[in-house]
Amino acid sequence: MPDISQTSKTSPTAFFSLLDDLIASQFPNATPSSALQQLGTPSISIAVLTASEILTHTISSPSSPANTDTLYQACSISKPICGLAVLRTIDQGKLSHDDAVTKHLPAEYIDAISTPKPRRLLDHLTIAHLISHTGGTAVSGFPGYDCNGAFPSLTTVLQGSVGSNTPQIRISRLPGLKWRYSGGGTTILQAILESIHKKPLPEIVRELVFEPLGMTRSFYKDTLSNGEANFAKCFATGVTETSPARWHVQPELGAAGVWTTPADLLKAQRGIRDAALGKNDFSSRELARKGITAVDGADGYTYGGWMSGTNWFGHGGSNNPGYRCRTLLCFDHDGTGQLGKAEGEGIAVMTNSALGQDVYLKVIQAVAYLRGWPGRDVLGLHEIGNAVIPLSLSNHQIDADWEDWEGRWEVFGGKDQTDEKDVRRGQVLEIAELQGKPCLKLDYLPYMQLVQAAMPPVRYEKEAKQGIDLVVDGLDMMVSLGYNDAGECELQIWPGLFEEPLECCAVE
Repeated sequence: MPDISQTSKTSPTAFFSLLDDLIASQFPNATPSSALQQLGTPSISIAVLTASEILTHTISSPSSPANTDTLYQACSISKPICGLAVLRTIDQGKLSHDDAVTKHLPAEYIDAISTPKPRRLLDHLTIAHLISHTGGTAVSGFPGYDCNGAFPSLTTVLQGSVGSNTPQIRISRLPGLKWRYSGGGTTILQAILESIHKKPLPEIVRELVFEPLGMTRSFYKDTLSNGEANFAKCFATGVTETSPARWHVQPELGAAGVWTTPADLLKAQRGIRDAALGKNDFSSRELARKGITAVDGADGYTYGGWMSGTNWFGHGGSNNPGYRCRTLLCFDHDGTGQLGKAEGEGIAVMTNSALGQDVYLKVIQAVAYLRGWPGRDVLGLHEIGNAVIPLSLSNHQIDADWEDWEGRWEVFGGKDQTDEKDVRRGQVLEIAELQGKPCLKLDYLPYMQLVQAAMPPVRYEKEAKQGIDLVVDGLDMMVSLGYNDAGECELQIWPGLFEEPLECCAVE
């Protein structure tokens, strides 16, 4: 791979060519599309926001052809898109974050979500609670319905009555007490918006969000229009199509029902970002800022439905039987000016496989690496996929400083029953050089080669050095070489997506 300091300055064609080559290099004699299938998805659609434009790219196999206009389900990214309509309705003076749901919810819907004992709590359940997932409402997600069959009405979904494959959407915890992700809460918001505007959600969002932001390839719809052929059908893996359903209908439109493209997702994020910076009139600056700033006690969620992390905001999505996607925009929440090349940039990735999450996380890290974005000490990409194992740079020259970590390391993992100290696992990891290359060995197992990871390195200002992340060649695991607060070498084993890293202690 070339010097990453130059890749962010290359043409869009050259940049995506580098990404294609990186993906293809993960397997012997592979093409980008065949490698993608082996990673877990038959197609991937990517958009990258730069300071001046949105760059788009697709990789697809013959079994699932795609171009940059191909539609994918946005899954739970539908929630912050619905949230944009909520913010604009607030700006119009028709709604407030502090309004109780009973102020706007029609009687039939109040009856649908009511149970006798907690009924009076509805008068204290607010718009702010619902949009930040702190309302204590039931039903986390929605599996959807076979596109070849019948599906229920919104009232039936709210009631959880015959025809709905999810239970009643009701208050099951005290509003405001604790965060709990709830697509059910967004479905109540959908009913409120339709009551206020006297029209269905697809029309509301088209007028308030899609048209003002130029999202020409986006719509809320439970079924695809006749004649719409350019959409990605679902796969269970990179090669096996789901059967019999090519996709699922989502009558819970606000929570999971947007069809769109990665470029349009970035237009949505750019729109609310620019409003927060006072650069457009999509929303008032104060309200837009609330829409992308984490709420205390809401696990990083905002009053706009977005997730907010370390110098980013965005959202992920997962719909049955096989859509996985993520959109993320780099944003300097605190004005520290540390984002560097990532300032003003973002990425959206959409896949059509049940295994797509691991793939899109690898691609996001790879794009961040190629664009020269800062490491996880500044930009918290690890927050969207803890311990994701990045793509490997098999022909990349590894920083010679890795030799500082040569030796034997005792592996620790988990906590004891008091949750006060790490458990000693009785295993020893060895980092050594074989044939001029770094290798790893665990106990009696053979040595495995380590190769450079395609993810931005951590910068350690005190040591004026960078960390080194190395993938175990051929395995879904990584070792992360860094420094502790005392400036001493430390080592972590990343065992795989969403698993906690294992700490290691040098053996004297």
